[in-house]
Amino acid sequence: MAFSALTGPRLTVRAMTPHDADALAARRSDPATAQYQSWDVPYPVDKARSLIAEVAQLGGPTPGHWFQAAIDVTATGVSVGDLAVHLSDDGHTAELGFTLDPDARGHGYATEAGRLMIAHLIDTLGVHRIEAETDPRNTASARVLERLGLAPEGVRRENYWRGDTVSDSAYWGVLARDWRR
Repeated sequence: MAFSALTGPRLTVRAMTPHDADALAARRSDPATAQYQSWDVPYPVDKARSLIAEVAQLGGPTPGHWFQAAIDVTATGVSVGDLAVHLSDDGHTAELGFTLDPDARGHGYATEAGRLMIAHLIDTLGVHRIEAETDPRNTASARVLERLGLAPEGVRRENYWRGDTVSDSAYWGVLARDWRR
């Protein structure tokens, strides 16, 4: 099933297109943005194009794969970030991630886009559980996850390696029935 755009009060969450490659590469090339992520900076435009081409073949969130969606300000059509969703192989669990342009942070965009995507995952795709993983030092992401209704579920100490650097991982989650409340 093709992914239909999700529209909220201020934002549209839509499938990425090749037109998004420059913005995605620029966003991922920002050292502050990449600090808690798995990619290196600079992030080449060719790599962004390849990622978008892979995601386009999926057509939407697909069991066993990551799907990347663009976050646009509806009134202007300007892309301000992206959401990533990984569905488990059986489609019962979805992992959610989000990345915003530096100047788009602090406006509630990640929360609004996250709510749209979670509603789609639960109400349309029948996902049972939504989860997220973040570095415990990433307090801004933790606040977004809290506002989305995810609860902290624990920390795995020194389990995430990036090169020679190790960090902890904080885990968050919510069940569909609890999120609906």
